[in-house]
Amino acid sequence: MARTTPELVGGIIKVKSGDDLAAFIETADQLFDDVCLESDYSDKKAELIVRWLSGHFYSVYAPRVAREGATQVFRDFERIKAELGLNSTKYGQQVLLLDTDGNLARLNKDIVSTKIVPKKVRLTWLGTEYE
Repeated sequence: MARTTPELVGGIIKVKSGDDLAAFIETADQLFDDVCLESDYSDKKAELIVRWLSGHFYSVYAPRVAREGATQVFRDFERIKAELGLNSTKYGQQVLLLDTDGNLARLNKDIVSTKIVPKKVRLTWLGTEYE
């Protein structure tokens, strides 16, 4: 059973009508199990971490409007910068504060500092040639 509910997540982030938070909660719950379980947080603290982490994942999926104007028609959305990891949303930043043992901060640092280097691929065909 998940540590938080769609209603609690909806209390910290506005959810578009019809959006299902189950996948975001499940992802946050699994990440908590993978990274924070050994910290032995209370159920209340674990729920808070999973709630805000769910908000982070939902915010990446559905970016928040950062600014709108009426004199000129415009709409700016919060920018998601992949290289910032959990720092890319205010929800992820709160998760880093709530995880006082620093589990998610270490994971975030590892992800942000890792550079993906493309691997060279070589292909050798051993099959039959057709014309």
